[in-house]
Amino acid sequence: FSELSTQIYEECQLYQADYIAVCPTRLNVTKQIDWIIKIMARLKSAGNCVRTLLMDFHSNAEGPSEYRKKMKTIAGDWGLGQNELVFLSEFDDALKFEAPHSMVRELLSISNIYIQPSVSESYSLAAQEAGALGNLLILNADFPPMQEMYGEHARYYHFSSYIDRNTLKDGQTLSRFQEIEFDYYPDMVPPALITERDDKWIVSGEVAYADLIAREIIAEFQSNPVLAQRQLRLRDRTLFAVYTNYLEPLLSAHRAAQ
Repeated sequence: FSELSTQIYEECQLYQADYIAVCPTRLNVTKQIDWIIKIMARLKSAGNCVRTLLMDFHSNAEGPSEYRKKMKTIAGDWGLGQNELVFLSEFDDALKFEAPHSMVRELLSISNIYIQPSVSESYSLAAQEAGALGNLLILNADFPPMQEMYGEHARYYHFSSYIDRNTLKDGQTLSRFQEIEFDYYPDMVPPALITERDDKWIVSGEVAYADLIAREIIAEFQSNPVLAQRQLRLRDRTLFAVYTNYLEPLLSAHRAAQ
């Protein structure tokens, strides 16, 4: 690993995470980064430790900077903390305008989930590399070329697109999610996502859909021995984990006995 990749790994405490999403991306509304944030947030709400790294080089003009602020607000509303969503352009000045391909590959080699909800996309090299390095691919079912490229070896969800899914021609596919009404206060949802109306509590349908995706990701990791083994190795068999879980308790017990 390069010195900077190692610094990211240690300071962001990637060794603690159950799910790590690394996303090389431009900060553009067509990338729908908010869906990445929402899915990772609902994985967290299910009791998991998550880390989301956005490799947002070439995104320092006024438009992308405002978009970054908006994504941080969404992350806060959905319950992701500062260490759980990291924009690498802000992590180090060297990453503001470029990131070497070797770093992209290094970080994808220690992530385990790749989410690409873009409404439009060319032949994504990042998705190809993420898949080749063992990441579970979460892709856009409303963008038909994705299914042509990845076939059955990915999970697909509806994120809308700039292609008419039925005719496969230029147009638009819009996926909408109906809000959910509760007779009781839904403790499992962050307060910022709840609206009270006529003695009812209303939650956006996007919360339910992100929950569905999160549950199916968890189930996939539980049922797929390759993903489960990869998760175990990345989380429980690192030098940090071995020291924290095994050596440190022994040393503490030894010191206490003296």
